[in-house]
Amino acid sequence: MGKGFLRSLGLVAALWAGVASAEAVTTVKVGDAELQVPVEDGYLAASVSAPTLYSMSQAGLPVTHRLVEGFMSRADLKRVLIGQRPEQVFYQVQVMRDAEQVELSEQEWQQARPQIAQSMGAVDMQALADSMQRGASERMSETAGLDVEVSFGKVGAPTLYGDDPNSLRFVMLLPINGQVAGQQHAVTLECAGAVARVGGKLLFLFAYRDHTGGADAATVRTALDRFVDRTVALNSTVAGQAEGVAK
Repeated sequence: MGKGFLRSLGLVAALWAGVASAEAVTTVKVGDAELQVPVEDGYLAASVSAPTLYSMSQAGLPVTHRLVEGFMSRADLKRVLIGQRPEQVFYQVQVMRDAEQVELSEQEWQQARPQIAQSMGAVDMQALADSMQRGASERMSETAGLDVEVSFGKVGAPTLYGDDPNSLRFVMLLPINGQVAGQQHAVTLECAGAVARVGGKLLFLFAYRDHTGGADAATVRTALDRFVDRTVALNSTVAGQAEGVAK
């Protein structure tokens, strides 16, 4: 084979690799801001493709937080809908309801970052999880039209692993016990999360993965890092505009 053919083959392979790792971008609304969020190839926005699952996820959150959007792979969505466990990472974008209308300047964010990092270690996550249980069960039961009971196992404090100018990133395990219409379900999720300033808004970005044993959180951390970095990059112009307004 000639070198020209090999070069052409290499070009085709490179182009195919670019297509295989392609992502889409969706727009979400936070307060009065429209933000861009990356969607991995093969992933679907839950609010559109699985509205009941989206509503159940919202019902499971503290009332102080709003689920802006969730993303799950097409294959995992099928698995979940027939009662199986997801095999791939899935994502959520959340916001504090009281903070949706707030424009956070770069200076304000940098001043707040150390306080937020310190508060992560001070929060009693077990007490917080226990306080959420009853309210979450009631809201999820109402949404599903079935009796739903949710409880949490031993929840440890989040471990901070990333502190950069745009975000604070942490990992933790979430052991969840559930009962739906009398059927027991138990799952432990690997959770990687970030508190980030995106387009002048304070967002909570999460990546979750079914925990099958061991203590290696590299997969979910890598997924979150990519999700956060792309989200911040997509909204860098919006952030600059917000900063200009704040000044």
